[in-house]
Amino acid sequence: MSKFNGFKRIAAAITTGAALVLTGLVVTAAPASAAVCGFQGVVTSNIGGNVAPWEQAIYNHCGPGNVKIRVQYYYAERDLCVTPGETLLYANPNLGGLNFAYYIGGC
Repeated sequence: MSKFNGFKRIAAAITTGAALVLTGLVVTAAPASAAVCGFQGVVTSNIGGNVAPWEQAIYNHCGPGNVKIRVQYYYAERDLCVTPGETLLYANPNLGGLNFAYYIGGC
């Protein structure tokens, strides 16, 4: 076997391996807009900006069934039942901007 044939085989193996790796990265890469489970503040031009307290937020319940969450506002807290998926949360004039929300149990 000549050195040139050995080189061609190695180059073909490397190219095939690189193509498989790149294909795997494309297939398994998560989209940039993938929803985050739990609480996520929404950046707005009004109160908060990109830090708490937020004017809007999303609580994404990734599990099955309804759950109870505790929403922490600037001045108080409130418990809510949420369904699977995204629940939009908004600041409340009486309770203030949104600080955080977290799971506390079933409904």
